[in-house]
Parts: sequence; C-alpha cells; structure tokens
Amino acid sequence: MESAIPQQIRAELGQILSNLVLGDNDIRRSSAEKVLNDKWLATQPEILLLALAEFSRQSPDAHMRAFAAILLRRLIFRPPLHPVPSPHPHQALAASKTTIYDHLSEATRGNLETILLAALKEERDQSALKGVTETICELAVGSFERKRPFPELLNTASQLANSGDPMHRESAFRIFTNVPHLLWDQNPQQVVAVLESALKSTEPVSVRHAALKACAVYLSSNDPGLQSQTVGLMYPVLVALNEFSPDSQTKALETLTSLASDHRTAGLFRPHIDTLTRLMEPFLNEQRPSAVDATATPTLANPGLPQFVWPPTGTPTPIEEEEALIERRYAALEFMVSLTETRPGIFRTPILPGDDGQGTTGGEILGGENSVQTAWVSTLVRACLKGMGEVIEEEGNATQVAWEECEDPSAIDEDFGYPQVFEGTLDRAAVALGGRALLPVAFRDIPAMLGSPEWGVRHAGLMAIAAVAEGTYQVLELEVGKVVELVVPMFADPHPRVRFAACQCIGQLCTDMQEIFQQKYTKEILSCLIPAMDAPEARVHCHAAKAIINFCCGVEADELAPYLDDIVNRLLRLLGSSPRRYVQEQALTTLAMVADASADKFQVYYPSIMPLLMQALRSPATPETHVLHCKAMECAGLIGIAVGRETFQHDATELIKVLLQLQEQPSTDDDNTPMYLQQTWSKICQALGDAFEPYLQYVMPPLFKSASVKPDINVVDDNDEVATRDGFDVLDLDDGQHVEIRTSVLEEKSAAFDALLAHASTLGAKFGQYIRPTLELALPNLKFYFSENVREVSALLIPTLVMSGNSTGVISPEELNAIFLQVTRAIQPEGDAGFLGSLCKCLADSLLVVGRQAIVQPLVNEISVACKAQLAALASRRDMRARRLKRGPEWEEDKEDMLLLQELEDAALDEMGRLLTFLDSSHQQYAALINSITQSQDTPSSLIMSPSSNSSYLFVAGILAQCMLVLSQDAEPKPRDPILKYTPSKGWAVVMGSLYALTALACVTWFFRHRGRYMFAIIIGAGFYSIGLFLRIMYAGDPTNVGKYAVMNLIILLSPCGFIAGVYMLLSRLAYHLDAVDLLAINARKLTKIFVISDVGDGWWIDCNSKSQHTEPREQGELKLIRDVESHGLTVMQVFLGGLVAQLISFLVYTVVFALFIHRVYKYRREEWDNRPQGFRNHWLALVWMMAISCLFIIIRSVYRAVESAEGREGNLASHELYFYILDTIALWIAITYLTGYTGKPKKESIPMSSDSVNV
Repeated sequence: MESAIPQQIRAELGQILSNLVLGDNDIRRSSAEKVLNDKWLATQPEILLLALAEFSRQSPDAHMRAFAAILLRRLIFRPPLHPVPSPHPHQALAASKTTIYDHLSEATRGNLETILLAALKEERDQSALKGVTETICELAVGSFERKRPFPELLNTASQLANSGDPMHRESAFRIFTNVPHLLWDQNPQQVVAVLESALKSTEPVSVRHAALKACAVYLSSNDPGLQSQTVGLMYPVLVALNEFSPDSQTKALETLTSLASDHRTAGLFRPHIDTLTRLMEPFLNEQRPSAVDATATPTLANPGLPQFVWPPTGTPTPIEEEEALIERRYAALEFMVSLTETRPGIFRTPILPGDDGQGTTGGEILGGENSVQTAWVSTLVRACLKGMGEVIEEEGNATQVAWEECEDPSAIDEDFGYPQVFEGTLDRAAVALGGRALLPVAFRDIPAMLGSPEWGVRHAGLMAIAAVAEGTYQVLELEVGKVVELVVPMFADPHPRVRFAACQCIGQLCTDMQEIFQQKYTKEILSCLIPAMDAPEARVHCHAAKAIINFCCGVEADELAPYLDDIVNRLLRLLGSSPRRYVQEQALTTLAMVADASADKFQVYYPSIMPLLMQALRSPATPETHVLHCKAMECAGLIGIAVGRETFQHDATELIKVLLQLQEQPSTDDDNTPMYLQQTWSKICQALGDAFEPYLQYVMPPLFKSASVKPDINVVDDNDEVATRDGFDVLDLDDGQHVEIRTSVLEEKSAAFDALLAHASTLGAKFGQYIRPTLELALPNLKFYFSENVREVSALLIPTLVMSGNSTGVISPEELNAIFLQVTRAIQPEGDAGFLGSLCKCLADSLLVVGRQAIVQPLVNEISVACKAQLAALASRRDMRARRLKRGPEWEEDKEDMLLLQELEDAALDEMGRLLTFLDSSHQQYAALINSITQSQDTPSSLIMSPSSNSSYLFVAGILAQCMLVLSQDAEPKPRDPILKYTPSKGWAVVMGSLYALTALACVTWFFRHRGRYMFAIIIGAGFYSIGLFLRIMYAGDPTNVGKYAVMNLIILLSPCGFIAGVYMLLSRLAYHLDAVDLLAINARKLTKIFVISDVGDGWWIDCNSKSQHTEPREQGELKLIRDVESHGLTVMQVFLGGLVAQLISFLVYTVVFALFIHRVYKYRREEWDNRPQGFRNHWLALVWMMAISCLFIIIRSVYRAVESAEGREGNLASHELYFYILDTIALWIAITYLTGYTGKPKKESIPMSSDSVNV
C-alpha cells in the first residue's frame, strides 16, 4: 500500500518519535513533545495520526511500531488543542465534549482503519501486535459509540481466530473481549462454537486465557433472553480452568470472579456448584509460605476437646511455584466468596419442617450437623479457618517482639504474620449466608481450634467467632451462652496474642449482640475484661480497655455501677503509670464512655479525674501530644454531661479557657483537633445548657466554616490506574469514570452538622442570631448526596430551628412557608426510601410548630403533588420487584433485600400518612390507604406486592389524593348559584349506586372463583363509581357546595378509568390463551402497558382540570397547572375537553387493534373459531362478543362526555339528568356487568381471564 504521507514529513515525524522513545535526556524528550503537540497535533492532526498508523505497520523496529500504535491510541480521543469557539452555549457545550477523532474526515478514519487492520494481519512481534490490537479496539469502541459501523473489523477478527499463528488467534479474542459489540448480533451457536474451540487444551495457554476473557465478556454483555443458548460455554470454561497451570489458573479465576460478581451472570454457575466445589478444594489447601508451627503452648482452654488438625502439606516446592500456588489460593477464595455474596440464596439453608422460626430446627446450632449445608459452604468456611490459623513466625521470636513493642495499636495484624485476608473473607461469607447456613459448619471446627496446642490456631478460633458475629447474630444469640463458655477460658491463655484475640472477640460480640449479650452475661464479661486490664503486655491491657467501650454501649447504668470502682481505678492506673502514649489515649477514651454509660453515678470519680484531664490539656502542644489532647477534651465533655451542670460548672470556665487557647493555635490539613473541639463544645453546651450562650460567639464561626466546606472531588480518568489513596474513597460512575472523594472533608462536615444540632436543640430560643445562618446551611444540604449523615441531621435541624425561630419571631410567617416549600420540593424527587421518611417527618414536625391554620393553600397543593409522585414511584418500584420475582427462581435469592427495602418504604409511608393526616385531620382515607399498602403478611412471598395490586393501589391513591386536595381548599362559604342546572334525583342515585355495588360484589365473586387479577381494576372502579352516585344524594341537599360537588364529580369522572383498564388487560391475555400473539398489531407484553399509561395520562389531565370545570377561579385555590394553561390562551374547559377527547381516541385505537386481531384469528385460525364442542357460552368467542359489547358502550359513554364538555354547562346534555344516566351510568354498567357472565371451560387454567392461564 502506497504511503499517503510525503517522505519528508515521514522523516521529520520519525525523528520526533525517535527522540520520544530513545531520547537520552529529559530536555530532548520535552522538546520532541512540544513539537509534536504544537506543530502537528494542533495544526495537522490528520497527517500526524496517519503517519503514526503507518509507523505502527511499516517501521523496521518492533519497539517503534508498538510505540507508534500506543501513541496513536492516546492522541486520537483527546480533546482538540485549539477548538473552534461557538457563540451558542449549547453548541459550545457539545463542542467541549468532542475529540480529535470527531473532527477527522471520513476518508482519514477509513484510512486509519485500513492501515491498522493491515498491520494487525502482518505483525509478528508480540509486543507490537499487542499495541496494534489495543489501538484497534479503542478505535472500534469509539466508532460504535458514535453509531459508526466498522464491519471490516469483524471479518478480520474472524479470520485471525482461525489463523495458524497463535499470536493472531490471541489477538482475535482480545478484540472480542474489548469490543463485545462485534458478537452481539451474531448467531449465538456460532459464537459459542468459536469460543469453545479456543478453550481446548490443544491451544497455547495465552490463546485459551484470551478466549476465556472473551467468554466472560460475551456472557456479561449478552441479552438475558439469549443466555439459555450460551450457557453451554460454562462447561468448557470449567474444563479449561482445571487444565491450566497454577499461574494461569490464578488469572482464569480472576476472570471468572468478574462473572461471579455480576448478578446477571452469577446464576450461570448454579448447575456447576458441585464441580466447582471439588475444583476449588485443592486450590484452597495450599500452605502459606514460611508458615510454621506457631509456638505450641499448653492448652488451658477446653483441654478435653480433640485437636484441630489440618490436612498434611505436600512436598516442598520451588519458591516461584509456591508463590504461584498461594496466589491461586487467594484467587479461588475471592471467587468463592464473590459468588456467595452475589447469589447467597444458592447456598443458604432452607427452612426445614419443625423450624421454630428463629433459625433452628430443634437441634443445636453450635457443633450440630445440618444435612442442608452444602459442600460449598463447608469448603469455603474451612478454608478461611485453616488460613486464619497459619500465622507466620520469624525465627527468634522476632515477630512476637515486634507485635508487643508496636506503638501503633491500629496497625493491622497482617504486619505481624496474621493472614487478614481469610478473616475478611469469613466475615463477608457470614454476612452473605447468615447464621443458619454458616454457623453449623463453622462451629464443627471452632471448639477444636480453641483446644489446639498451637497458639495461632487458638487465636484463629477466637478471631473467627468475632468475624462471623455480625452476619450471624440473629442465630448466634440463641446459643450465645455456649459461645461465652468457649471464650471466657481463653483469657487465661499463656500466649498474649490469644488473650488479645479474646478481648477482640468479646468486644465484637458486645457490638453485634448489643444489650442482649451485656444484659445476660454482665458478670462473665467483666470478670474477664477487668483483670485483662492488669495484663503485663501493653497491647493486651489496652485492647481490654477498648473492649470495655463496646460493653458500655449496651449496658444500663445500674448494671454497670457495681463494677465502676474496679474499672475506673484500673483506667486511672493506665493513664497515670503507662509509659506508652497509646495506652494513655485509650484509657481516656474508655473513661469517657464509662462516664457516659454510668451517668450521675460517675460523680464520685469526678474530683480525681477532672484535674488529670486539665493537666493533660495544659501539656505543650506537640505532634506527640496531639491525640492525647483530643482524647482528653472528648473525655472532659462526656464527663461534664454525665455529672450534670451543678457539678461541672465549677470547672467549666477554666476548661473553656484552655479549649479556646487550643482553638487559636494554627492547625494543618490533616489535623483533626478542630473537629474534636467542635464535638467537645457541643458536649459542654449540653452540660451547661443556657449558661453556654455567651460562648457561642467563639464557637459558631469555625463551626459554620466546617459545615460549609465543599466536597473535595477529583474525576479520575478511566485510563489511569484507579487505586484508593489514604483518606479518599472512590466511586464508580455509570460512564466508566471514577470519582475520588476526600473522606476527611466529609467527616469534618458531618461532625459540624452534629454539633449544630446539639447547640440548636440544647439552647432553643437562646440560639437566636444563629438560627438564620444555620437554616441557610441545613436547607440546601438536604440534597448533599455525598454524606447520609449530613442529610439526616439537616432534616432534624430544620424543625428544631423552626420551633426556635417561630417562638422568638426571628423567622417571619412568609419565611416559614418558604422553608416548608423548600422541604416539600425535596420530597418529590427523593429516591431513597429511608431518607424520604426523614423528609416527611421533618416537614410534619415543622408544620406542627405553626399549626394547620397558618399553612397557605399553595403549600398544601405542593405537598399533595409531591406525595402523589412518591406514591406512584413506590408503586412502580414494588411492581418492578414483583416482576423480578416472577422471572425465575434466581430472583428469589434477593427476596430478603427486597423485604428490607419494603420495610424502609413502609416507614416512609407511615410518616407520609402522619403528614397528610395533619393537613386534613377530618379525612383519614389517605392515611388509611397508606396503612393498607404497608400491611404485610406472614409469608415472605406475600410481602412483595403483585403488579395488579400496585396498579389498583395507584388508582385508588390518585382519587383519594385529589379528594384530599379539593377538600383542603379554602372552605369559607360564599353565596353562589347551584353548580348543576338540575337537582339530582335521589331515587335514581340509590338505584344505580346499588346496581354498581352489586356489580362490584359479582366481580369479587368472579375473582375468587377464577382468580382473574384483571378484575381488581373493575372491582375498584365499580366500587368508587357507586360511591360517587351515593354522593349525589348528599349533593342534592346542598347544590351550591363546591367541595361536595368536586369530590362527587371527580370520582364519577375517574372511576371509568378502572373499567377501561380492565378491558385493556383482556386482549393480551386472550392472545396468549389462543397462542396467537403474532396476530396482534402491538407487542403483547407492551399492549396493556401502552394503553394503561395512555389512560392514566388522560385521566390525570382530566383530573387536574375537573375541579375548576364548574367553579370560578380563586386566588388561593387554583392549581399551578391551571394557571400555566390559562397563560397560554386556553381555558380550563378547553383543556378538560382535550383530556376527554384524548381518552376517546386512545380507546378507539384499542378497539381497532382488537377488531384487527379478531379478524386475523377468524382468517388464520378458522378451525379454532368453528370448533365449539361445549357450546358457544363456554367458548372463547363468548368472551370476544362480550368485549365487543363493552367496547361499544364505553365508546358511547366517552362520546357523550366529550360532547357534553364541548357544549358547556349551559348545553342540552349537561342540563338534563336523564342523559347522564342513560349515556354514562347505564352504558358503563352494561359494559362491565356483561363481562362477569363469561364462564369459560370447566378447568380454571383454560379461562383466558384467569391469572393462571398466562402471565402478561
């Protein structure tokens, strides 16, 4: 191929590349980079990129070819160095997102692709081939993202996959891995055949591993509906895994872990669990390098138990192979726990007959056999226990000495030979599996481990109990007494690290089984921890003091009181005599928590402790004393709260002076003294109460500064290596980018908000001048999504500040309504069910402060709209979860998570009901509706609402929410004419209301007989329509009452939406029953959704405008929507008419679809049409005729309503009640009552209207 670049330019660019690659100093490289950017990339990018492509193909030096390909890949998708400015903002924004590739001519793009594909075919050097392959993949991905085809790549990759050169075959599968779009539209069987062929043992390892990666990506990106056709890949994948060498098996396991961690693909492993278990077991039995007999010591705990002996290790292996085996072991462990976390339902123990409901089956958990435990769980748990016991000890006891002499108690045990990875894995497995599945397996070995002669194994047994406690506490607490019997003797172990682990175990149990553990076993716990604070080893007595904190978090003051002398005296001894600073710091922290837990009972120790704290705070501020100062001020604040104002106020003034001196000292970015100061100020405020007000002038400025801090966020380029730096968290975005957030900033902001809440709630009206600036912080931070605590505290702050501001007059009524409006507008878009409840509580508590009479009508309207939106979103989410459960058994595993979400939603609905009941205390229907939604039944499956019930609740909610909105309008009586031009007949209302009620009961009977879920819509519609008719009786006695008319008219107008929705549901069910979905003009699974959504939209439009159809506009009572409509030159009547016409058109379209379907059935299924062995009434044609009659009468009613609205309130139709009953009430009654006459065939499953016949 002839070069498109002149020789002179090629020579110049070749020299630049040589300087970049081979430059012997930084100056030469920098100069070459400047020329490349300024002369070529900025002004002639097309020539530069084409030249790089040619160099990647034609350069005689392989290193130069690889470098040219890599440089091309890095440059082509960079933003232009000198973009052309645009005067239009939207165009400028779009241009800012473009790259050099977007500015290339189509001819240049084609030439680049042609050159690179040729290079790919011709290249024989592995590093250069890798560079070209990666560049082509990058180019292809960018092309596909821009909807630009690249068909030549598929052809080339297919050719390379069948090449005789293994390097080319490997490149082909690299392309399939990085550009999975190439395989999406291909025949799945052909793709599976190609990938399966490449996994065979006759292929080189590199090719097989590249093919394995391609398999993983193909399965991950595959449509779920096609997975049944590609699931056959899993068997050759597992065969290949077994045949790889250890180092290749590690890479293969890492690839499979990506599949195991993806919920879409983790289920592919389900049929192969037994095979995987047998495959993983030898991988997990590799011994850690240099693991030795961890100082065998006499067993003091449980001496009669059998020893815990691991399988014997094999013969020694070379160092390289040994390290490869260990890496493989870690990879296998990660694979197993990832699959367990993603699909825990596969491995959890099912509830057996005789289960007492608490997770037991009548037998013991600890050490008991459980036949339902899988080999997978046993293999994973035993591998973790085995690994935890492999403590590495250096010769000469050096590791033990280093552990004892360590001055940093936060140093991880991994630094001292303890394999932390196994403990972390066991913790993850426990959280995923729960106690029923994991505890029987774990406690078959843990008692024996505690009796082992090796201290490392005893240490592992205790750490294992601590690790599993969090995930299994609900089951573990049933036999926690036996756990205590196992752990308590270990405090007498001769080895300090075992005693350290015993303290860790007790502390973790206190946290995970808070209150229950402390209340039942106070004596046993403290009889171990208190003497442990006298241990000669600093690490041990420090950790015992730390475990006391965990104990204090769940104990009552009276239970702690008998032990206070022993605890406080030992802590004071550690504080005063320990040479290690970290022990002193821990003693202060524990003293603070003991004071907090013992409350006024701590007063007796106050005189001896407070001088020590003041002495510590007055010590010179140095880096070494920094933490000590922080701990001392924290302790002083908590002790002040504990002993109370009368005792504390004598020392408070001097303490405040010292703290102010510390506050004035300069601090660095990594200094957390300001945060500790803020927390201490809030504690002193709580201790002193109103007396703290004079000090706010010193406290609040730095507090506001910390509360106002902005998040420190960096966007990490996806080409960079993403690694979590100390002090940062990394969030993955949907577009593949990564956001790095500095955690210290979030912690500072969160602590500041906690302090603000403490000051505001303690001082109340005395918080005076700081109410406004605090509100200005709290309101916008309701949407501070980087910190959940900041949002929650903001929601608590607002009602507190509203109460103070309202009582002092700092906040005017207009400002209060603006605050309420801002909170309301935060409710509508909120997607977190937990925080939604907090927002509703925040608003309700705030409104309670001012009273119902002070709330303006526009705010009531906004609240109603926000609650309606949230209720619709709730129905949608529950509908989605119910549909997931119906897709297959794999979603059953997520039922517990779904139930947890539903609990959060139920709590939010409780708060929403409280809010709306406050707004309209005389009408409880809305709150009753919410309560009905939150009702749960005993069986887990019934807790997830079905799609049909969601639709029904949503329909009811729409009517009741609008009723609430109308009834909450200003009800001040105003003289006006009767709204209707006639007085409704009470007799007709009674007759027709009774007929609709009887029809609703008939539909209920039909539902229980045939299980036709679609009947829900008709039942609710008929029930509400009968209510609307009965309301005409009330309205007849007061024909000028706007509220009564609005509710009556609204229900009568919207109830037919339920009838129409019921008819919509029937057509797709009939099509499935006849196996004739291909005869429908619209996709059967979308048909109901399309028309129901259309009907809901039309109903909403009618609903929003019906309330003003017969009323005069009122300044406080009109909806914002109506004002917007009128501002565009339309009247409410015109908009209302438009909604009715849209509803009519929607139903006419449905009728056409229905008629076309019946015509096609008659034309193509004539035999089924004519075959009626049980008569016409039991044939599906009876249903067809009934649907046709229903359609006819619904159309009659819809035409009547549209014409009536077009004539206006003075028209002939609107002025005569007879037309209303004949063309609306009776027509609709015939339309729905006719449907209940269809009986179908004798068997329920054959009835098209039955829920068992089809699942649409």
